[in-house]
Amino acid sequence: MEQVSPASAALLQLESQAAQMHVGWLARVDAGAGGAAVDVEALRERVERRLVGAPRFRRVVARADAGEGGALVWRDDPSFAVARHVAVSDAAVTGEDELRGVIDRFLSERLARDRPLWRVLVVPRPRGGAAIVGTAHRALLAAHETTTLRELVFDRGPDGAAGAAAGSAAARAGADALALSEFRTAARMEAVTAAQREHGRIGTTLRHAAYTRTEGLLSSAPPSFLNAPPAARRGGAPGGAAAGASTTGLDRPGARTIATARLELGRLRRIAERTETELHDVVLAVAAGALRRVALAAGEQPANLRAMVPVDPAGETLLLGDAPSAVVELPVAERTPLTRLRAIHATMAAVRDPRGGRASGAPRGAGAGGGDTGPDERGARPTLLAGPPDELPSRLALAARLCNLTIPSAHGPERALQLAGAHVRALFPVTPAPDDHGLTLSTLAYGRHLHVTAAADAAAIGGVGRLPVMLADAVEELALSTGASPSRGLPQTAR
Repeated sequence: MEQVSPASAALLQLESQAAQMHVGWLARVDAGAGGAAVDVEALRERVERRLVGAPRFRRVVARADAGEGGALVWRDDPSFAVARHVAVSDAAVTGEDELRGVIDRFLSERLARDRPLWRVLVVPRPRGGAAIVGTAHRALLAAHETTTLRELVFDRGPDGAAGAAAGSAAARAGADALALSEFRTAARMEAVTAAQREHGRIGTTLRHAAYTRTEGLLSSAPPSFLNAPPAARRGGAPGGAAAGASTTGLDRPGARTIATARLELGRLRRIAERTETELHDVVLAVAAGALRRVALAAGEQPANLRAMVPVDPAGETLLLGDAPSAVVELPVAERTPLTRLRAIHATMAAVRDPRGGRASGAPRGAGAGGGDTGPDERGARPTLLAGPPDELPSRLALAARLCNLTIPSAHGPERALQLAGAHVRALFPVTPAPDDHGLTLSTLAYGRHLHVTAAADAAAIGGVGRLPVMLADAVEELALSTGASPSRGLPQTAR
């Protein structure tokens, strides 16, 4: 028996039906040799063996003492059985619409608290292979469990480089130290201000500087149809929720529908090279272009949105939110794709190096990125949110108020994944939206593609099913404006 950490306890308390706290992935697994389907019993046996090194996946959250006042502890589940956590869909799934309905229902259900906080669903496909969805509660993953759910299910393939992306730990530590320094500076300013006379010029200057540094943390997100109450959002797009959202009747709070797309990483990198920007800048510019189309499809005037994004999208743990993030403005109102990219690059350069000037390689005319991450040409102020993993609950709660949406991004496993020798063709991240957020865009680099998942309010955000095409259009217009080579074909949108 082990006591639940304060961070995990807070994550459990933050969860509601409308703001669920599980994260996961959706994998497309090719058929095995001879078109064989996934052997679920063999999968369960593999997971059972690997659970020896991951005891937390066998434990349930319980009260140490009777009554609500007892401390929360991780306790071994006496009725634990892998079959209760690795299930097979019993629904008849022949096409993508049926598959989408099964996945939407699975991801919209809260994890049961009377069993360990994870589960996997295998959806066999008619021609062999399967779609496999896995979810785990943030509280489980925030409890310093070194084994991930993905590692319980899949094997690393023989090709590719080993290990996670290099340098991510150092980058996270550096960003954490920078954020701590910023807040200490603000605290010292306030302390010195208190020591000055009420109308002293030095005190007034320091007070203004302290307020300026914390201004971004105090202001709420701008109004947006993405954050309106569900009743106000419902029916905004042509055809209402039926236009692209799941037709499975998911109209209760917390019900989510997802859409997925795969974009060519090579093409995104060519855009970054031609514009002397970063790959992550291009990804955010593509997201801004797609969100502009979402607004127009909903009959809304495109307006800039505030998003929480990772500072350094290197490791997969960034999808959990336990890493330095920045609250930045996405120039959705800007018509020109190249101008959007330049504005995003200037903003992210200020976040990555707030004490420096214009980042190396920044496009000319992109605006200043120096100083103390102060306002850019549009008056937006990027805000750095960083700290130890124990502060994750407060950052998640803060992000729900500060931002219109979150865009978690990460690099996936560098080695191709396999399941009993079958190739894992696609790996889509799944990050449910916080309470009052109608949409979350998650991206994961795996293989030769950027895998994008849009998780939306199933009853409120219309046209979600068209988002993959909107993302493809956003890539196309950005490539044309930069002279990047044309794509060899449309991105794959099927799950």
